[in-house]
Amino acid sequence: MEDLEERFKRLEGIIIELISQQKKIQIEQKGLERSYKALVEIVASLSKEGLREKILRIQESNKDN
Repeated sequence: MEDLEERFKRLEGIIIELISQQKKIQIEQKGLERSYKALVEIVASLSKEGLREKILRIQESNKDN
């Protein structure tokens, strides 16, 4: 019975660690997405008029895919 309890605790620890790692990855990904969007905004604002809208449309269509 103790062996089963030990295995359960170990499995529980592994699951908690996996969830924690997944949350960290999601937070990092959100930061990267914000940085990318900021860079797109900067480049678009420095470029010719109309380019910003084209870039944003491309970005939105890529999100859908």
